[in-house]
Amino acid sequence: MDDLINAYNRGAVCEVVLNSRALDNKDGIVLHRVEILYIDDNKVIFHDPRKEPRPAREETKEFFKKAWLEMPDSPELCVYELV
Repeated sequence: MDDLINAYNRGAVCEVVLNSRALDNKDGIVLHRVEILYIDDNKVIFHDPRKEPRPAREETKEFFKKAWLEMPDSPELCVYELV
């Protein structure tokens, strides 16, 4: 989570691949890419592009971490920034 927060704080565009089933409180794994819009100590706001998109979905930081960091393989973080 620190890598994501540090990149976001530098002004980078950040995307993560997480488990959309966990976002829906369901069992199983379906990989899903989202773009981070905002992070603070308590919440994460992200663009959730699904069949019914949620352009500014807000979840608690703990709930987001569960969907992202508790993947069976390594969590994926894509960072786009100007250097």
